[in-house]
Amino acid sequence: MRRLIWPIILVASCAALGCATGSHKLDRARDAGSLHILIDQGIGRVASVLLRWVVEGGRDPRIHEAHPATLAKTLETDKTADVFMTSDEVLIDELIKRGLLDATSKTHFATLYLVVVVPHAATWVPKDLTGLAAPQVRALALADAGSPEGDAAEAALRQAGVWEILKERVHRAGYGNWPMGLFVGGKLQAAIAFRGELADQAQVAFEVPTESYSPIRCWAAVAARTQRKADAERFVQFLKSPEAARVLEGVGIEPVLRTSEDNSAH
Repeated sequence: MRRLIWPIILVASCAALGCATGSHKLDRARDAGSLHILIDQGIGRVASVLLRWVVEGGRDPRIHEAHPATLAKTLETDKTADVFMTSDEVLIDELIKRGLLDATSKTHFATLYLVVVVPHAATWVPKDLTGLAAPQVRALALADAGSPEGDAAEAALRQAGVWEILKERVHRAGYGNWPMGLFVGGKLQAAIAFRGELADQAQVAFEVPTESYSPIRCWAAVAARTQRKADAERFVQFLKSPEAARVLEGVGIEPVLRTSEDNSAH
């Protein structure tokens, strides 16, 4: 669903801002002037920077959001791809070794942190990871096993010594596509998700201690076969700009360049 939502948001927002854009341009299969950006669905919220890119003078992007393994196949078969964005560093390094991505363009532009969330109407809120083992938590939502988000959450629970207690209560809720109404009906009492990801459905109980897992880094790289190399490189560098940083912070993602710092290092 998010794959459809972002172009709609871009079109509507650009119209409101007076940008020269239209849905036909976003959907056009091969618009020679538009960047074709492949986005890992697990970090789909980074698409929020695309409107800022347009406002700053970039052409309307054409996005393809999917599971990273699917995007890797697209990168291999579709010569129109320009930029690859993912939280899977192992995959991005593999694609570089295969000659599908430009090694010199690989850029860490943001970091995702985990939080524990509970329904807005919750009458009991856990204070820490060990609190999730309390009987009040009958079911706990995590992202799919094998995804960076799901594996990081499991690692944190193991580090806290509560995984064996909780593993039978875990409900795997997908990868990068948390369902609407996740807490409707009271079947789930808590979830571990990226900060800002479920803000419309839940309240944050606490931040997961970073010593219990490795925060997830977001990466971007330019496709080796891009026909728009200059624009693609400019977009990747834009991801570390103050303008992009402010947008990312607004959706709960920590940019490499914080808006209070003048530091664009990786």
